Amino acid sequence: MRFFVVLKDKTKVFEESPTAEELHLAFLKIVETVQNNEFSEEIQKLKRKLTLSNHIQKLNPFLHEFNDNNCSFSLIRVGGRLLHAPIEYDAKFPLLLTKNSQFIKVYLTHLHRKNCHAGAQAMVALLRQKIWIINAKEACQKVVRNGVQCFRYKPKLLQQIMGNLPADRLRAQRPFLICGVDFCGPVYWSTRNSEDDSLRQRDELCGSPEDLERGWRRVRAREASHLLVRSRRRVQFRLHTSKSPHFGGLWEAAVKAAKTLLHRTVGNALLTAEELLTVLIEVEAILNSRPIAPLSADPNDGEALTPAHLLVGSPLRSLPPENVPEQQMACLRRWQLLCWLKQQFWQKWSKAYLLCLQVRSKWINEQPNLIVGKLVLIHEDHTPPQQWAMGRVVVVVEGQDGKVRVTDIKTRNGILRRPIVKLALIPEEEF
Repeated sequence: MRFFVVLKDKTKVFEESPTAEELHLAFLKIVETVQNNEFSEEIQKLKRKLTLSNHIQKLNPFLHEFNDNNCSFSLIRVGGRLLHAPIEYDAKFPLLLTKNSQFIKVYLTHLHRKNCHAGAQAMVALLRQKIWIINAKEACQKVVRNGVQCFRYKPKLLQQIMGNLPADRLRAQRPFLICGVDFCGPVYWSTRNSEDDSLRQRDELCGSPEDLERGWRRVRAREASHLLVRSRRRVQFRLHTSKSPHFGGLWEAAVKAAKTLLHRTVGNALLTAEELLTVLIEVEAILNSRPIAPLSADPNDGEALTPAHLLVGSPLRSLPPENVPEQQMACLRRWQLLCWLKQQFWQKWSKAYLLCLQVRSKWINEQPNLIVGKLVLIHEDHTPPQQWAMGRVVVVVEGQDGKVRVTDIKTRNGILRRPIVKLALIPEEEF
């Protein structure tokens, strides 16, 4: 603007810093340039006094042509109905712009920061003191949402579509061949070598597993290997990613149900080891007597299928079956009959139960994979979002379906492995 003024008046002398009047004129000239690019057709129609498109015509726009400080302007302003309102001229007839221009993106960011990171509704009110944007609230919400400082106060954690069921949950295998272990919280009962004792007790009751998934938070691979050597069993341990309880949601839900029953039953009572073991066995029986598949409304369908049917043949909380009179039986034929019945049971049960697992109850939409190099916030329990650590993704781990659900993040304290549900992608500000 100063350059064009000097071309007309070479004797003009300017102050070192731009004045408020100069900044205002520069602002109007920028708006005029943007309007000529975005509303070229509308400007020609206004000059010819033709009808505009409906979404613009309802604003009753008009051309405001004037000269100021040897500069000419031709601006589109919103007509509206506030001619007699006791407010400034710019607020009565704001300048018309669209939300797609780069100038508006920068101006909204400036307005947002200048007014102490105001919210979208406040930004719309401030914006309309000078400028009228079609769908202004949507544009302001995008600026507020993509601001890094505002994002840290209300970060949005990442998600990915729910993965496929592991093959171990779909095969016909004996119970407890594949199982998971998770901490249930502190139980006020002390014993030495409780970890090994628990594993041995589990083996004696249920048989030795070949694959044991552990969701313990503080377990490391070397500790799992040490436990494997001490147990002297061919057990393969697999550790879940830290801070990812949803990876073992099946037994996390079982732990929650067990803790609920324990709290309601035991309360604040102090039990001996034998008493506590008795209560735990009762809780186990109740949990294993819950229906697996949805109950049928037909009274002729019999009792509901429970985990206890797969273990002992009947619910653990039901009455024992009647005595069967002794008689001569062909053992081979009976064994073949039992094998056939087991196969038939698996086929019918798989149709009734496995098909219930077909539908994804949540995380139903595919999301773009997190890529290396992105900045993220790392969710920490019991910590406000402003204090969450920031890091950069250095490694992504893809599942069998090609979706990234686990990443390695480089932080100032080292590299951490976290699931994406514990990460919030920091938006990249656009200028």
